[in-house]
Amino acid sequence: MTRYGSGWLAAAALLCFGTDCVRATPATLFSQPAYQSPVRGDPGDLLMLAGDGFASSDTVVYQSITDTTQLPGPPAGAPVASDANTGVATVVSTLEVPHSLTISLPASMQSGQSYALWVLNADGEWSNGVTINDARPLWITPDSAYVSASKAGLPRYLKVVGRNLQPAAGATTQVRLIGPSTYTLTAQNDGDQTTAIERYVANVTLPTNMTAGTYTIQLSRDGSSWIGVASGQTLETLPDPTAPATFAVDDPAYGGCIPGDGVDDTLCIYKAIAAARRAGGGSVVFGPGVWDMGNDSAAGVVYFGVLVPVGVNIIGAGAGSTTIRRDTTWSMQKPIFTLQGQNTVQGIRFKDAYVYQPTDPGRTLLELGVAPANAQSYNAADPSTVSGVTITGNTFEQPFVAIQDGGMPIDHLFVTNNDFGAYDTGLLLDGTHYVSDSVIAFNTFEPGSYINAAVGQGAIPTGISSGQRLDFSNNVADGTSTQYLYNPATDAKGFRAAFFWSLIGDHEEVLVAQNTATCSGDKAGDGEAIAFDGNGNTSALATAQPVLAATSNSVTVQGPLLTLTNGTAYGELWIQIASGTGIGQVRPVVSYSSATGSSVTFTVSPAWDVAPAADSLVTTAKEYWQVYAVDNFVDQRQPLCQKSNANKPSGGVIGFWAGSSDSAIEGNQQYDTSGILYSLAYDVQSARYGTSPATGFQTFLDIRGNTIKGEYNWAASCSYSGIRGWYGASPDAPSA
Repeated sequence: MTRYGSGWLAAAALLCFGTDCVRATPATLFSQPAYQSPVRGDPGDLLMLAGDGFASSDTVVYQSITDTTQLPGPPAGAPVASDANTGVATVVSTLEVPHSLTISLPASMQSGQSYALWVLNADGEWSNGVTINDARPLWITPDSAYVSASKAGLPRYLKVVGRNLQPAAGATTQVRLIGPSTYTLTAQNDGDQTTAIERYVANVTLPTNMTAGTYTIQLSRDGSSWIGVASGQTLETLPDPTAPATFAVDDPAYGGCIPGDGVDDTLCIYKAIAAARRAGGGSVVFGPGVWDMGNDSAAGVVYFGVLVPVGVNIIGAGAGSTTIRRDTTWSMQKPIFTLQGQNTVQGIRFKDAYVYQPTDPGRTLLELGVAPANAQSYNAADPSTVSGVTITGNTFEQPFVAIQDGGMPIDHLFVTNNDFGAYDTGLLLDGTHYVSDSVIAFNTFEPGSYINAAVGQGAIPTGISSGQRLDFSNNVADGTSTQYLYNPATDAKGFRAAFFWSLIGDHEEVLVAQNTATCSGDKAGDGEAIAFDGNGNTSALATAQPVLAATSNSVTVQGPLLTLTNGTAYGELWIQIASGTGIGQVRPVVSYSSATGSSVTFTVSPAWDVAPAADSLVTTAKEYWQVYAVDNFVDQRQPLCQKSNANKPSGGVIGFWAGSSDSAIEGNQQYDTSGILYSLAYDVQSARYGTSPATGFQTFLDIRGNTIKGEYNWAASCSYSGIRGWYGASPDAPSA
């Protein structure tokens, strides 16, 4: 090797400690852009460089780069001075050597400039290079558009989501669509330095008329380096939809039903839907007035209510004109409609005549798909997934739950521009492991009267159990509203929480941005505004397991595996290197050898940057990966809100209650709230303590630029604010 600056060559370098000598090797840095590599660094920031092989004597060198598509080789040696172009970053912590170094980025560096970083060891050997501040477009939403029409009541836009997407100095962020035609579009920029959305979203307006076809996506923040979307997603531009055939519910052919007469209309509705099915699809149209559904024993009504086949729409004259009312003679445990795919529900007020009590076993008005076990129970051609459902421009008045899934995988769900006033929950997707390529945006949620302080529960806008490429933006949880309370003068106001996520499935590439939540601590419970919860999490390992063997893309541990909860497949889990060589890496499992074997090999993708070794311990869990909570507004101030939480002085929390990796909480504004919380937890399976295995590590979580003013209750000893890191571990003698 060459030792820069001294001009000598040697076959190997030795590091000696007393009588012990080991061969020195250059450090290896985590370098995959979406998996635990460094992302961003501004002048004066502390930045952790993670990997393996670091030493206290290492030097960290930086160099500005203009072409971020090509990582340059390291310089000839360490610079003697530091400026905006090149230099040495001061190492400020070596406590985690050999697994990481923490550096301070010099004030002379340029904010927002893309840089390459390398580590130079005492023997003149260079690590691999990594970059910071380079554009990292990861995914797009939505992934289809019409050539000129709007979709799901949304503006004609495309969002590219990722990291470091804000424009470079003196430039604009641009998105290029390459397909039957080529379009170069400029991303929106609010010009507000206090917001962070441009760092995570490049939002472009699509041309008014495009050529139909498939487009690949590239992004540039500097006008020279064009980066393709990492997921490989393409934008499908489709011909504008043609007007479907219509089937009017009041057509005499279906029974002569008319609205507003107080007579049950269920059979006419079913007949109109059946006619649309026979025709291969179409829109079942409800005119102005109140349509009653009270006979859940009518012909065509099944356990899942009236099935709405693939390609059949439910269309009203507007939520202010058309009402479909579920009467009290309809079972509160049976939905009125179950949507099976490629359906649009639009322009209807859904009214529930029940007055619910907290102990009622209420159910939804609209269900997304039947239960998976019943997929073909009613028609052999029915699907096993729910795809392409649009629910837009509706009002949901006092149902127990407005919209709920039946447990099937869901993709391309659009829930937009609705007003939810549910007694319990507005949108509840808590039974499915997969909600992918979907948009939930521009909805308003207002509280219902449900509260049960004994179990710490109350009305809540949303509960979502999984998300892959999910855009949850511009929604409002208006806890000040009393419109949907049974008795506005006496019923508890506000919400138990606002936007709630759980881990029935993983959450991968999820945007939670520019939402508003008020009075989310006025009912009961923990009072979160945005909660990434651990409910539904599960592990395949009873304790953190030592590594028996490993390759570049696998790890072998002692078997057999535990039986997973919630119907989870082992392939849904992520592997986390919890200590030892490779610590901090988190990878999804793509296959495994055998759950019942004496040893089990997990295959992961992408490959490890640093393969685990005999000193490594690994755990398994579900994961929040590349989840961004950005520019949300949370308000718990009086007199706007009551601060009447029946269980604890808490409200307005933004929190990760379960493990996350490569995620961010930035640019949020919180007033009189309990602040930001991230929890760290390790539980083992223990009969002695009655604990179950669980892991909740926060790896490469970026929390910055948030405004947290005030506290829920300064006078209460259990009221918190600021940014809190919680941790917990269950003690058990046989377990480390």
